[in-house]
Amino acid sequence: MLRLEIDRARWDAHLATVNADVPGLVPVAKGNGYGLGMERCVDEALKLGADTLAVGTFAEARRLPERAEGFSKVVVLTPHLPGDATDGLPIALFGRVVHTVATAEAARDLAGKRVIVECRTSLRRHGVGVDDLPALAEALADVHFDGFALHLPINRPRGAHPVAEVATWVARLATAGLPTSTIYVSHLTGPEVAGLGKQFPGTTFRARVGTKLWLGDRPALRPSAVTGTAIASARPRATGTCSWSRGERPTGSAWPPRSLSPGWSRASRSRVRARSRRSTGR
Repeated sequence: MLRLEIDRARWDAHLATVNADVPGLVPVAKGNGYGLGMERCVDEALKLGADTLAVGTFAEARRLPERAEGFSKVVVLTPHLPGDATDGLPIALFGRVVHTVATAEAARDLAGKRVIVECRTSLRRHGVGVDDLPALAEALADVHFDGFALHLPINRPRGAHPVAEVATWVARLATAGLPTSTIYVSHLTGPEVAGLGKQFPGTTFRARVGTKLWLGDRPALRPSAVTGTAIASARPRATGTCSWSRGERPTGSAWPPRSLSPGWSRASRSRVRARSRRSTGR
């Protein structure tokens, strides 16, 4: 069995620091909750006082616990495609789920729903382009519009200027007569988000943060192998350390999860797997 041990005091301090440093923080919880579990991420985000949670897919929004009604918004990051399901939400989340769209056609498919429009950035993953803006206003007429979003590259090669890219998009949207009251961004630092707020005082910038929030303090998280004789005691301890065991992971998730790769090197993960094989005979 593999277990993730968390230095509770250190991890709490890290979460509080990120929350204080990043204006408009929107915690991201997707997949297996960055190896921590989705329900843990929901609980910690509520403790931080977050009013908005971002999840990866609509299916993940469906599976959120009822206490997620503590968020005023649950943003689905994966863009909606025409014909995708939008039903099956728990009653507690009715009216709280916000769909992301990357085309005017997808927006038309969500009449009466809450919508965020993703703009195409230098990441070139998805989103509306400059040429799509003239037709966008009509497509948004029948939805509840919650803002635009910009997913910026996590890596910054020489010549990359993500803050300038955001500023350019705000100007483009304003020129097209589209509302710029709320812009969601990814992969900007707290000071960068604060600087944009000063540059555009009429716009609220919301920073979506996942890996940096949950896994940003690597020494606070320690994976370990648990032998058969110790499995019975593999539970949170009074010393301020809490644990998450492999046997408790969501079905089909990998351990160590892929999202932990920024925190643990390939060699570290290999050592943990080797110890686990020795202790379990597998």
